Amino acid sequence: MAAGAPTILGSRKTGKTPGRILLPYQIDWINDESPTKLGDKSRRTGWTWCEAYDSVSRRFRGTNPRPLDYWFSSADESAAYEFIQYGGFFAKDLFGRIADMYTDQVEDPETRKGYVNAFVIRCPNKARITAMTSNPRRFRSKGGDTRCDEYAFHDDAEGMNDAASPCTMWGGTYAVWSTPNGELSVFNRFVQNCRKVLAALGFDPNKPPRDLPYQTLQKKALEMRLTPIFSYHRVTIIDAIEQGLVDKINSVSGSTQTREQFLDGCRSKSRGEDAFQQEYMCVASVDAMAWLSYKIIEACEDDRVPHPGEPMEGHTGGPLAIGIDVGREKDLTFAPIGELVGDVIWPRQTITLQKMSLVDQAGEIVRAVEGKRVLRLCIDNTGIGVGLADILEKKFGPSRIERINFTAQNKEILAVGLKQCVEDRGIRFPARNQKVRDSLHKIRKSVTAAGNIRFDAPRDSEGHADEFWGFALLNEAFRTPDAVKPEYTPIDNIMRDYGEGGF
Repeated sequence: MAAGAPTILGSRKTGKTPGRILLPYQIDWINDESPTKLGDKSRRTGWTWCEAYDSVSRRFRGTNPRPLDYWFSSADESAAYEFIQYGGFFAKDLFGRIADMYTDQVEDPETRKGYVNAFVIRCPNKARITAMTSNPRRFRSKGGDTRCDEYAFHDDAEGMNDAASPCTMWGGTYAVWSTPNGELSVFNRFVQNCRKVLAALGFDPNKPPRDLPYQTLQKKALEMRLTPIFSYHRVTIIDAIEQGLVDKINSVSGSTQTREQFLDGCRSKSRGEDAFQQEYMCVASVDAMAWLSYKIIEACEDDRVPHPGEPMEGHTGGPLAIGIDVGREKDLTFAPIGELVGDVIWPRQTITLQKMSLVDQAGEIVRAVEGKRVLRLCIDNTGIGVGLADILEKKFGPSRIERINFTAQNKEILAVGLKQCVEDRGIRFPARNQKVRDSLHKIRKSVTAAGNIRFDAPRDSEGHADEFWGFALLNEAFRTPDAVKPEYTPIDNIMRDYGEGGF
């Protein structure tokens, strides 16, 4: 972070400065003279734009131009081409020079043959700015400043780091930046190392200081055995908005959106909260670790499935099954009622209950299926679930109730069963219901230090994956139908037989 680093100014010839086109966080990045630095950033905050400015500014300026070559690598060729176009703009707009821009081929050091197109700016001091797509071999035998754009999306991120960082041995610098791409990515590992070092030094990793000497970071990182070592920059979409991003967009595009409208637009374009957090808030997605990915969940969505709380719809008259995940105060009781059509489970109604006595909950469930044939009911028999199971057993009869204790073994059976069902598209979910999507996506498989497998989810304001377990119990109810007599007595008869006590 290099305390006291000089601000990189624009051209004396044109009198233009970066303050006209760059925002504070971009200037902080440019002013950081650390030998290695990392940008953990939101989408579309202009990181590549400011890096293109920096590469040109250091080589086109009249005083002490940087003599080293500059090597830029991105995840695809179009991004490399765009970077060079930015560079050409800055050469002309800020320094009044027409850049010598051309396409070259980077030689593969293993085959000694032209390997890929590279886009080049030849600078007035004879240094070159070269942009190309990512492949570790392309950095072999190169020297100078090396940069990796959208590092989390490189096919071989570890190989890129191993190949690019030695290029700086003779005075070059190395920088990577990216939007996150999952908890398991190499980029996220680098980010977490940076955050651990800053936390150990007593700083808030969400607001990394800009005046901390790189040597301080280096010393602490080596003590903690955390490598590679980077100076850390973090810019969420909210940080960028607060520093003038929306105002800049409005001035360029002629729009008049407020900061709140812009942020709402970013959120509404995201697939879900998990995607918004990753794309805009520098929080690596847990999708790679999720038991059910958003992709396979969405593949099972259908507009004909009623949303939770809506009345029964689409029932063709076949026998029904019910899965019940029980809650009362903090968590929901989530009870999908489904019908098997062919080999697909169609939820016909989903009852959601909260802050309601167990007797009243039982009444709601029974009334929902009154007059209909119920094949089986699987219920969470843990904690207060025992009480609700006792009441419902009197109404449905013991042959139709399967009590499932939420032990680690039983949760694994339920989770594996639901995943197989979803992957086979053997169940349908309500379309575009983000709460249901997020709950289904929330479950994580982990292994304890003792080697035991766990399936669980973090508790938040939306619950504790109640929807996941409700649908898992519904699937389980259809997986074991043979224990039920084939006549599937309608519920009005059951209520006459087992109605003692009422509701």
